[in-house]
Amino acid sequence: MADAQNPFVEALSAHDGPTLRDAFERANARADHKLHRTTLTRWLDGSVPNDGAFVKLLAEDLRDDGLFSAWETARGRKAPSGHRSVVTRFDGLSPEDRKKAYAEIRRSYLTTEYPQIYERLSYRVEINDPPDPEAHHLVVRLTMEQDSPLPADAEVRFCTTAAELGDAYERPNCTFRELLSFDRSELIELLATTPPPFLAYNRLDGSQTMTTPEGQWIEDGIYRFSNETVHAARIRLILEYPIPAGTQQYFIRFGEFRVAGGAEFTLALNARSAANPDVFPFLPAGRQRQWAAKLIRPKELVASIGAGGTILADGDGLVLTWKLDD
Repeated sequence: MADAQNPFVEALSAHDGPTLRDAFERANARADHKLHRTTLTRWLDGSVPNDGAFVKLLAEDLRDDGLFSAWETARGRKAPSGHRSVVTRFDGLSPEDRKKAYAEIRRSYLTTEYPQIYERLSYRVEINDPPDPEAHHLVVRLTMEQDSPLPADAEVRFCTTAAELGDAYERPNCTFRELLSFDRSELIELLATTPPPFLAYNRLDGSQTMTTPEGQWIEDGIYRFSNETVHAARIRLILEYPIPAGTQQYFIRFGEFRVAGGAEFTLALNARSAANPDVFPFLPAGRQRQWAAKLIRPKELVASIGAGGTILADGDGLVLTWKLDD
């Protein structure tokens, strides 16, 4: 909606639409710096341009001396402060420049507001048959590796409700959490038959010593390691846990989990009933082509997403999929 108190909008609106549009196009043809055709619409919606030379060209074409005076009056008012001034300038860019600016602003925001960035991230997801051939579930063996900070008393949490999962995301020491569609008692019984989570890390301070902290189940579905805080480490976390037998998807999405550059993912189907591994990525705006996937064996697929200069964050990630034989 146009700002009724903006004299520049009032001056523009005094001309009928076709006349104003034709004058804008002629002024654009004469201008040193070309403006996108949507610029005029933004002006009519209340945006005040910075380019006085262009406004003068437009006023001359319309033979409207009052247009330039109205622009000067609008410009003379208190300039928008804070984020509004940035948004106004952003809106005045061409579509191509807005794409470039968005990518740089997004990266700047994520690296400033979330300085603990993960690097060299990789997942290996293996889908296995359970030890008991009569069981009605599959077993995931997950190996995660990354360079990142490691919080003290790192936790792994297996959840059966969305509320539990939300609580897990709010815990700063929770390094892995998963929502599993089992009854609580069934999940605990199944977890008892799988190896406990394993954690190992090397400090990224030149030390070559690998640390493997001890851990224990502290509650049903919650495993806690007895490690100290490490500000920069190369971390490996290995987990085994059940998933329902009919599962055909494995979601990996980033929230507070910020990842610099690219990340690599492997899906290996060792279960007899699972075949045809595939992947669908979710990437930041303007980066949708930054991914690749290759089938390296009939039941094993490797995928990568992101690239140098990209920060993967909220909503980014991928879905690993497979088909089940009847």
